[in-house]
Amino acid sequence: MAFHALDTAQQAAALVAAGFDGVGGPYRDLRDQATRAAVSAALNLAESIGYDGGNKRRHQKVAYGSAREAKAAVALALTLGLGSAAKLRDAHDALDRVAAMSWRLMRR
Repeated sequence: MAFHALDTAQQAAALVAAGFDGVGGPYRDLRDQATRAAVSAALNLAESIGYDGGNKRRHQKVAYGSAREAKAAVALALTLGLGSAAKLRDAHDALDRVAAMSWRLMRR
């Protein structure tokens, strides 16, 4: 499941970047924060694969929080009518799956 979560997180990060393509001006910070959070979720899941016990769980918790943060930023972008709505909806759904998988990994 960890590798599937990582693959999904990488896809989600790509969708976030694509969904925010062309967004700038006053919303540049939202784009950057969403992208950083999505990338953080993927990188922390990748790092958790190499650990056991508490270190593994800590990285999974960070991945969970980062996925939730990115999902909130994408939801805000959708509410504001920014970027590509279709790609952002796909990113939102993928981030929801990443958060759910991260949660299940933490609870093992």
